[in-house]
Amino acid sequence: MKFSTQLQEKLGKEGVFLISGSKEHFNGMTISWGQAGVMWGKEVIIAPVRTTRHTYSFLQESGCFTICIPKHDMKKELAFFGSRSGRDCDKFREMNLEPIPCRKIDCAALPDCFVYECKIVYFQTLNTESLTEELRSRWYGHDAVHTMFYGEIIAEYET
Repeated sequence: MKFSTQLQEKLGKEGVFLISGSKEHFNGMTISWGQAGVMWGKEVIIAPVRTTRHTYSFLQESGCFTICIPKHDMKKELAFFGSRSGRDCDKFREMNLEPIPCRKIDCAALPDCFVYECKIVYFQTLNTESLTEELRSRWYGHDAVHTMFYGEIIAEYET
């Protein structure tokens, strides 16, 4: 994983972009949680997405996603992508971001980013009953649960 340092620096802070869909019809969001590592002998990124998010249906339908880690300050864009729904607006147009086609999967990526192209190899919705009471009440009291999408890294590059 070429950009694992950059990914770890952004997760838990301003986040990274997750884009899913096809090259022609896609949606993006900000994620600030996740993991990168090895599962089933494959390099994977685990991306949690709440079941109520607009991007969730794109993940389910397309079977792939990109993780785009900005190379420069994009806090404004990340904040916008994390606070608006693609159901209500075109986030890319409103933030003047021109997506580019991926190299190996049918999805989009962003310029000036470190990019991971991922094919979903597994997903599972969290069972909140298995969480501690503290985590369950803090993170899922009134919000939808996360589905963990395991994406095998198919390509990694800088745009």
